[in-house]
Amino acid sequence: MLPSEAEHQILLKTLTDVMGLQEIVDHLEIEELLWQTEKRTREVGPEIIARWQEPPGSEDIVESMEEDKDFVAPAKPTSNEE
Repeated sequence: MLPSEAEHQILLKTLTDVMGLQEIVDHLEIEELLWQTEKRTREVGPEIIARWQEPPGSEDIVESMEEDKDFVAPAKPTSNEE
Protein backbone atom coordinates (compact mmCIF):
# COMPACT_ATOMS: atom_id res chain seq x y z
CA MET A 1 0.00 0.00 0.00
CA LEU A 2 1.13 3.55 -0.75
CA PRO A 3 0.01 6.86 0.80
CA SER A 4 -1.11 8.60 -2.41
CA GLU A 5 -1.52 8.34 -6.15
CA ALA A 6 1.53 10.60 -6.60
CA GLU A 7 3.79 8.03 -4.90
CA HIS A 8 2.16 5.30 -6.97
CA GLN A 9 3.04 7.14 -10.19
CA ILE A 10 6.60 7.77 -8.98
CA LEU A 11 7.04 4.07 -8.26
CA LEU A 12 5.66 3.03 -11.65
CA LYS A 13 7.86 5.57 -13.46
CA THR A 14 10.92 4.35 -11.55
CA LEU A 15 10.20 0.73 -12.39
CA THR A 16 9.61 1.39 -16.09
CA ASP A 17 11.97 4.28 -16.92
CA VAL A 18 14.85 3.74 -14.49
CA MET A 19 14.88 -0.02 -14.02
CA GLY A 20 13.67 -0.75 -17.57
CA LEU A 21 10.89 -3.19 -16.68
CA GLN A 22 8.57 -3.71 -19.63
CA GLU A 23 5.50 -5.21 -17.97
CA ILE A 24 4.30 -4.66 -14.42
CA VAL A 25 1.43 -6.39 -12.68
CA ASP A 26 0.13 -3.62 -10.44
CA HIS A 27 -1.61 -4.78 -7.27
CA LEU A 28 -0.82 -1.68 -5.24
CA GLU A 29 -3.49 0.10 -3.27
CA ILE A 30 -3.68 3.67 -2.03
CA GLU A 31 -4.31 3.86 1.71
CA GLU A 32 -3.71 7.33 3.08
CA LEU A 33 -4.82 6.56 6.63
CA LEU A 34 -2.08 3.98 7.24
CA TRP A 35 0.56 6.61 6.54
CA GLN A 36 -0.90 9.40 8.65
CA THR A 37 0.89 9.92 11.92
CA GLU A 38 1.08 12.91 14.22
CA LYS A 39 4.59 13.67 12.99
CA ARG A 40 3.58 13.61 9.31
CA THR A 41 0.30 15.51 9.68
CA ARG A 42 1.38 18.33 11.98
CA GLU A 43 1.04 21.82 10.60
CA VAL A 44 4.11 23.46 9.15
CA GLY A 45 4.81 26.88 10.65
CA PRO A 46 6.14 29.91 8.79
CA GLU A 47 9.64 29.43 10.22
CA ILE A 48 9.87 25.99 8.58
CA ILE A 49 8.59 27.30 5.26
CA ALA A 50 11.14 30.14 5.39
CA ARG A 51 13.94 27.61 5.93
CA TRP A 52 12.85 25.68 2.82
CA GLN A 53 12.93 28.83 0.72
CA GLU A 54 16.28 30.10 1.94
CA PRO A 55 19.49 28.53 0.70
CA PRO A 56 20.81 26.04 3.28
CA GLY A 57 24.16 27.75 3.61
CA SER A 58 26.52 30.35 2.24
CA GLU A 59 29.54 30.16 -0.03
CA ASP A 60 31.00 33.14 1.86
CA ILE A 61 32.92 31.90 4.91
CA VAL A 62 32.58 35.21 6.76
CA GLU A 63 28.84 35.44 6.13
CA SER A 64 28.36 31.84 7.24
CA MET A 65 30.13 32.59 10.55
CA GLU A 66 28.36 35.91 11.17
CA GLU A 67 24.86 34.66 10.34
CA ASP A 68 25.34 31.18 11.83
CA LYS A 69 24.77 29.48 8.47
CA ASP A 70 26.42 26.35 7.17
CA PHE A 71 29.43 26.96 4.94
CA VAL A 72 28.96 25.46 1.48
CA ALA A 73 32.06 25.24 -0.66
CA PRO A 74 31.60 26.82 -4.10
CA ALA A 75 30.94 24.35 -6.91
CA LYS A 76 33.38 26.10 -9.26
CA PRO A 77 36.07 28.77 -8.89
CA THR A 78 35.17 32.43 -9.10
CA SER A 79 36.11 34.41 -12.21
CA ASN A 80 39.18 35.99 -10.56
CA GLU A 81 40.50 32.57 -9.46
CA GLU A 82 40.44 31.04 -12.95
